Amino acid sequence: MGWARASLHLVLGTPAEFGSLRESLAVGAWRKMRRIELLKTIAQVTATVNPEKAQKALSNLIEEEYPEIKEERQQSVDKALDVMKEESKKSYHVRPLDEDKPKGLVEKIRKIVKRA
Repeated sequence: MGWARASLHLVLGTPAEFGSLRESLAVGAWRKMRRIELLKTIAQVTATVNPEKAQKALSNLIEEEYPEIKEERQQSVDKALDVMKEESKKSYHVRPLDEDKPKGLVEKIRKIVKRA
């Protein structure tokens, strides 16, 4: 907490008493800001050096900056897995709707050839 506290009071001039709740919240916010700045730098360097891994670096940055996105994504994945589990229990059958119609492309071609 020393580096964050020194940065807040000496560099940024934060008006918070030492050891106060306000200072504690400011330290947490400062650390979060620094982490986001670091992840931005990592994402930029990764995109330049290794574009294949840039998507993961960008995802890390977005999830750090907006933690609710990670939760929403996980909820979507969980819901999709539930739907897949329910659908795997079902059985589907395909049958023609009209028995008088040709049974496929081969039948259509046969009819055309018979006319010629």
